[in-house]
Amino acid sequence: MIIIIGGSSHVGKTYISQQLMERTGYPYISLDHLKMGFIRTGMTELTVEDDYEMTFFLWPYVAEIIKTAIENNQNMIIEGCYVPANWRDSFDEEYQKSIRAYFIVMTKDYIERHYDDIVGYADVIENRPVEELDKDRLIRCSLAKKEDAIASDAKVIEIADRYDVTSIVEYICTDIAEKKCYKKGDMMYNEKEFSIDGLEAMGKGGTGECYRVDEDKILKLYYEGMPREMAYREKDCSRTALIIGVPTPISYDVVKVGERRGVIYEILNAKTMSQAIAQNPDKLREYARIYADIAKSLHNVKGDVERFGRSTYIFRDVIDQWDFLDDKAILKVREYLEYLDTFDRYVHGDFQPNNVMIDDKNVMLIDMGGFSVGNPIIDIATSYFTFFASPDVFESDYSGFTGLNVECHRAVWENFIAQYYQVNSYEEAKEKYEELKDIDDIVLLLQMRFIVILPEACQKQYIEAVKNKAIERWSR
Repeated sequence: MIIIIGGSSHVGKTYISQQLMERTGYPYISLDHLKMGFIRTGMTELTVEDDYEMTFFLWPYVAEIIKTAIENNQNMIIEGCYVPANWRDSFDEEYQKSIRAYFIVMTKDYIERHYDDIVGYADVIENRPVEELDKDRLIRCSLAKKEDAIASDAKVIEIADRYDVTSIVEYICTDIAEKKCYKKGDMMYNEKEFSIDGLEAMGKGGTGECYRVDEDKILKLYYEGMPREMAYREKDCSRTALIIGVPTPISYDVVKVGERRGVIYEILNAKTMSQAIAQNPDKLREYARIYADIAKSLHNVKGDVERFGRSTYIFRDVIDQWDFLDDKAILKVREYLEYLDTFDRYVHGDFQPNNVMIDDKNVMLIDMGGFSVGNPIIDIATSYFTFFASPDVFESDYSGFTGLNVECHRAVWENFIAQYYQVNSYEEAKEKYEELKDIDDIVLLLQMRFIVILPEACQKQYIEAVKNKAIERWSR
């Protein structure tokens, strides 16, 4: 995604871009810095006074930088007043799909009423001589940039009454998030080769493993056979979730390890919830509370279906492969999925201790490929699946999944449920909350999904057991 922040002078483009960088993790390039690089090296005879000519001198270079970033599946913010009205002519339709442009301008009335404020904030990011600011020129510039935005079909953010950077940044973040998540048939692949030799294994899950790359980064690596689109969806959903305020680390490159794909995350000196419990078993109740708190913080928020889709997509994507069910049974499954779709809360999609990272100050979620909108019971069921159902599925040694034994799993689970529902015990929660009865059906759906997406990893007898259980459940 390329975000272009254009507009008139002294409107706060650099400050806004810095705030966007902090929110999204996207680096930004200041066209003023690029301009000064050319001037100071003598690569142009233009001066700082030649704004009009500088626009058309700089833009060809800027356009090629943008193309290179798009081709390499990189994100970037470009900010400055040197964006021409015909900027779209530099890009074909495919490139334009990855570009969002916003021109920030001020009305004449706002400039006249708030001129002293504009002067006062002129050097909030950059040191600029105040005497250079000409009110009439600023008014003309703002009007011209608004016309440029309209001519190029860019979005105009016009400051008419109150200058609110937070609102501007929130508007842009919301707008870019609308089309950020992965869609089939609309994906550019650019994978760097990567090696996990010598890396510390942090844990396993149903779809992949987690490795520590260095003090600042971890790698979520999908198992061989998992579609590579999953890594790209995870990267994009992670960035979009971060933009809207979900506590998740910044996601970087999609990498390739042999035939496997993974996502690099920035995360400082953190450990998984599983590791924290294993290292400090006396704090199990405290960690269970943290585990419940982050789940509730997610589930209390109404989700945006248009951005993230329904949580049931993971089942709908494989329902055609459940050939062991007859048409009547498939219809019942679809009806159940429709029931789950009546809920509108954010859900993680694979909520389990290896996907919760903690350090001394922060709690964050990783593995955001399933981040979506639906029934919170799905997250509770995926926790149950990890604690109790996964050992039966896989041929590999289950102890490597969380590093916790069965007794510890049960203690974490029961404390988590009690904390989540704010009751005294797990047994009390089961008596009071009917939705917990949905866990069995969702766990069965998860098992049905695994036996078709990762059949080579499942025990053969278990595949048959799941099929038989599915026939019994959905055919009755």
